[in-house]
Order: sequence, then structure tokens, then C-alpha cells
Amino acid sequence: MWFACYLHKKGIITGDQFAEAVREQLSRRPLLGAIAIQSGKLSVKQVMRVFTVQADDLEKAFGELAIELGFLTEEDLAQLLLEQANSAPQLSEILVETGALTREQMLDELAQYRSHAHGSNVPVSV
Repeated sequence: MWFACYLHKKGIITGDQFAEAVREQLSRRPLLGAIAIQSGKLSVKQVMRVFTVQADDLEKAFGELAIELGFLTEEDLAQLLLEQANSAPQLSEILVETGALTREQMLDELAQYRSHAHGSNVPVSV
């Protein structure tokens, strides 16, 4: 995310390209319920129960309801959310896939970004 912000600030990508890349990244994240089942933290029956409750209360997130129902702990949810975030493609890769920049541009800019971030308080996440 920070690298994409850097690219936008430098004028290499537009705000629309940035927003589209974020939308694409979010659409390609695995669903939290699927991750919970795969990791063994929840059963299919428990996931379906969360969905049933969520259908009546769309304001609450899946993880929040799973905790309220006693299916997950806050630590379990944190681990699942981290796994979900790590499963999504990097914004830089999506920007290359969508043609917002070439792989060579991305690698060159990434090297500059890391050089700029080294020794400063700039986050280095891509």
C-alpha cells in the first residue's frame, strides 16, 4: 500500500489506477470463512451459522460475529485476518497486471522507494 501511495505521489499512477488496484486486490482476497475452514479454526457448520446471523445484521463483520458466537477468539481472528491479507496479491503486481506500469518501471521505482525509505521512517511495504 505504501509503495502504491509513493507511486501516486510521484505521478507515476493516477488516483483512478490506485483505486482500481485496491478494488482488485480486495476482490482477490480469499474469504475469511474459507480461510477459517482451511485452517481448522471453524467448521463448515460454524461458518454457515455466522452467515445466518450476519444475514440479520449486515452491519457486523464476519469475524466480529464469530467472536460473539464464541467460535473464535480475538487472537484467532487476528491470525485469520493476517493470513487473508497475506493471501492477496501485492498492489504493485496488480498495477503491472493492469498495465498501469511495466514490470521494469515497477522494479526501478521499487528500488528507488526502498533506497528512499532506508534510514527514514517511511514504511517499506509493497
